[in-house]
Order: sequence, then structure tokens, then C-alpha cells
Amino acid sequence: MDEVSEFLSLLHRGSKWWYLATPAPGANYFTMDWRMCGRDHRPPISWTASYFSVNGLDAIPMNHIGKQSGKPIKIPRCIRAREDDITKTNCLFAEFDFKSMNLGAEFSRQTALDAVALRLSEHPAPSVQVFSGGGVHCYWLLDDTFLLSSEEARNTFNRLERMWVAGLGSDPAVKDLARVLRLPGTKNLKYSPARNVEFLSFNPDQTYSIDELTTHCNDGMPLTPALEAARMHRTGAPEIPTDAGGVIGAYNKLYPLDQEMIDRGYTIHDNGKYCRPPIPDDVGRNLDYTTKVSGWFDGDRAGALSSSDPMFVPGAGISTVFTSFSMLVKFEHSGDFAAALLEARRLTKNVAKDWTPYQLRRTERELNEEVTSLQFPLPE
Repeated sequence: MDEVSEFLSLLHRGSKWWYLATPAPGANYFTMDWRMCGRDHRPPISWTASYFSVNGLDAIPMNHIGKQSGKPIKIPRCIRAREDDITKTNCLFAEFDFKSMNLGAEFSRQTALDAVALRLSEHPAPSVQVFSGGGVHCYWLLDDTFLLSSEEARNTFNRLERMWVAGLGSDPAVKDLARVLRLPGTKNLKYSPARNVEFLSFNPDQTYSIDELTTHCNDGMPLTPALEAARMHRTGAPEIPTDAGGVIGAYNKLYPLDQEMIDRGYTIHDNGKYCRPPIPDDVGRNLDYTTKVSGWFDGDRAGALSSSDPMFVPGAGISTVFTSFSMLVKFEHSGDFAAALLEARRLTKNVAKDWTPYQLRRTERELNEEVTSLQFPLPE
């Protein structure tokens, strides 16, 4: 089985039908080509653009009413699924449109991909990433098919998808169950020369449970370090949560960002600015790190402005916003979000109320030297 077939089989697991779609020439509607699940996925040769239904269906919905005639549509090529036709789903998804990401008038493909990688770095890694020609489509595959068998289940999933998209900062319009997206293995002819629609990453074994993905949502928004830091800055630092959904927020509160930065060689100025750590290229330049500025500091979050700052990501916009958890991901886990989250969960589990915010970090780093003098148990 080729990758495209395997990809579709995972998305449409448990369904009987799916469809390809192409824009009708000179019109603002699609022409569909319905297929049984597991059958050939190649689009008709005459099609200039090919999209596919992200979610499969149990049956072709033949009872939709035509816009012009007012009569039920009976021709499958004219039928496109609607939200209430979808009865199950196997993924969360998101689209990053390069043109809406404030990358400037001219940008390279790699710069755009780096900007997407920055936004994804604070979330679980997508199971599949597809380059669409003008953006990136991301899919988080579910362990088990989520049945939309009741209004409550449908509302629950729709809310999760909306929160997921909002937290990523991806295209806010791409979050509906009846969505069609570009099919890998085809071409995007909006550009000259045409661009291949292709997999950037394909990890079908990387799946998630609904509960696991839900742990990244809090107060109606996915709990990314940047959003959590902004919320804390606006409303005041909340009490340290010990539930799984508050792991990142707990970590950011327990480990103050200023101390995290100082530990890694940053210099924080009194005027809300900071200087990056020294690097080999600085030798012989006589830099004054007490006055040099490479970013801004605002208590619970900071923004990297210099391309020589380890926390800077090209294509991130004016500045790369980061928090304590972001630094944990970058420095101690080389960008591995999952590993960093596991460590954060361990470090914030059952935190004793009488510990100072920085005490646990010191305990973790100096365990071999200080463990005999500690009067409280270490976290499991």
C-alpha cells in the first residue's frame, strides 16, 4: 500500500464512502467524484486541481436540496457532504496558509516551513504534514475512531477542533467536519511552475487519544506556552494546577523565566530588555553584555529579536515569543515536545505547597550533591 492509500485508509477508517472534489471551470462550486473506501484514490486525468474529503461517510447523502431547482439532488457528482452528514472522525487537522502568516513580501519555502515549525513546536507533533503548494496541512491521527453519534459528542469534537485551531494560530476557517483539502500526490496549479502537493512527514504510528489532545486545552484555548504566558500576564498568575491539562502552565509558574534565562547565560536588563548568551563568534568583538539588546523580557514571557539568539526562529515574525517551557523544549530536549511534556508533568506532579518556585529546579539539577540534606520527598 502506498503512502497516500494508507493515509486515506487511516482518515476514513470505519466509513464506506469518501470523495474527490475539483473546482468546476468558471464557477464557484465543486464537482465531486465519490469513491468507496479502499478503492483507487487517483483523480481523473482531466482534473486540474484535486481535493479530498478529510472525513469519510457511511452513505452518499442523496437527499440534499438543489439551490436552483428546489428539488432533491440525485446526481452524486453534484453532492458535497455537509457537517451533519459526517458521523465519525479519525483526526484533528489544521491548515497554515503562508500568505496569512505575516512572512513579508518575499519569503522562501524554508522560511515559511520554519515559521510553521515554530507554531507546532508548542504542540504534540502532527502525525502527518502535507505541503499544499501554498501552505501546510497538518493531521493528528486518533487512536480510536470518534463517533459523532449524538449532538453532545458532535459539539464536544467541534469545540475541541476550534480550540485546537485557535491555539495553533492556523487558518481559522479550516476547522469544519465537512472540510476538503488538497490530495497528496497531485499538483497545485495556482503557481507557475506548478507545485507538488506532497508529504513533508508521514508517521502513521504517531496517534493520540482524544483525552491526550484535550489535555492541551484550557479555558477555551489550547494550552501553548505563548498563550499561557499571555493569559498569565493579563490576568495574574493562577494557582499552580496539578491536573494534566495544566502541566505547561504549572511548569511556567514553578520555574520563573528570568531564572531560567540567567541559568542559560542570558543577561536581563532593568529596562525590560535582555542580551543573548555569548557565542563563539563574539570572540574579539568586545561586546558589552550589560547594554547589548537581543530581545525583550516581560516577566513570564520574552521575545527573541536577534537571529543569533538560540530561541530565535526565522520567519516567526517580529519576535519569537517564548516561556520557561519553550526553553525546556529547546535546550534540554532538542525540540522534542513530547519528551519535554513528560518531564514537565513529572516535575509538577504533587508539588508541595511549601516549596519555593525555584527550589524544585535546584533540587533536580543538584540532586547528587544535595539530596541527603533535603527534608522533603522528590516528585515521582
